[in-house]
Amino acid sequence: MKRVNTITLGIILAIVLQSPANATFTTGQEDFKLAVMGGPLLMEEAIDPQKALPQSAEPVDAKTRLKVENAFAKMPLRFEKNEGQTSNEVKFLSKGKGYTMYLTPTEAVMVLTKTINSGQSPMDRFDPLNEFEPPKTETSVVRMKVVGANPNPKIYGEDQLPGTSNYFLGQDQSKWRQGITNFKKVHYEEVYPGIDLVYYGNQGKLEYDFIVKPGADPDQISLKFEGVEEISLNHKGDLVLITESGKVIQHVPIIYQMIDRRRILISGNYKIDHEKQVTIQLSEYDPGRDLIIDPISLLSGEIFNIGLIVQY
Repeated sequence: MKRVNTITLGIILAIVLQSPANATFTTGQEDFKLAVMGGPLLMEEAIDPQKALPQSAEPVDAKTRLKVENAFAKMPLRFEKNEGQTSNEVKFLSKGKGYTMYLTPTEAVMVLTKTINSGQSPMDRFDPLNEFEPPKTETSVVRMKVVGANPNPKIYGEDQLPGTSNYFLGQDQSKWRQGITNFKKVHYEEVYPGIDLVYYGNQGKLEYDFIVKPGADPDQISLKFEGVEEISLNHKGDLVLITESGKVIQHVPIIYQMIDRRRILISGNYKIDHEKQVTIQLSEYDPGRDLIIDPISLLSGEIFNIGLIVQY
């Protein structure tokens, strides 16, 4: 009989219990699978919940918790190719605790979910003798549109990751999707003439690079954020987006060129026009070389895991 350690089972149960019906998950390491189909939990093995839960829960010390969080933050974002598991206009999607991001030809749609503390401890929530209280959540949807971009750029995944995603939706097997490829990066060719766009990152940050090829005009780049109540710049020049769930802060971009194998930094900053569109002002650079514009977004505060600073 296949054995599953208590910690692994607890993590999987946590994912399933906080997820809607008609969702599926795999561990990505073994053949152990869980699925939610119309509500009932289906498992490869029947496991006694009393035996699965530890008899006495010892608190995790701060040092161990920090090591786990740091290791998780270094894991790369996984971008799934859309093979029918979501809307047709979506080309790639990325999911994790507190976020789902959808990439379409002309925008990135970020669904941010903040969990409101119910007061129950983790052991109380997963104790089979206690009544389960679904956590309350707040959701914000932020759309980052690439203004005036090519509506049909070539889009493809780069750096395939090990493991696949699987979806078993309802009883109609024609809607099931298995073996969906995951990638480390998503590359958009020619979003503007001579300019590519690449999304990547890890669980601690989201990055998207505009790669300006020799002779191309970086002034073409313009971003518009929808689903925000207010947009402004703080004293550091960071971009501040006010959403229903709080503040989303995106740092000043890192801009550079590679010359003689050295990264040469180029100064630049955001500019917000009267239509609330965001452009990037640059100092002098070598137009005969590639220019990389990298708006790094670090993660802190509430864990959304898409690389954005969120303040409440």
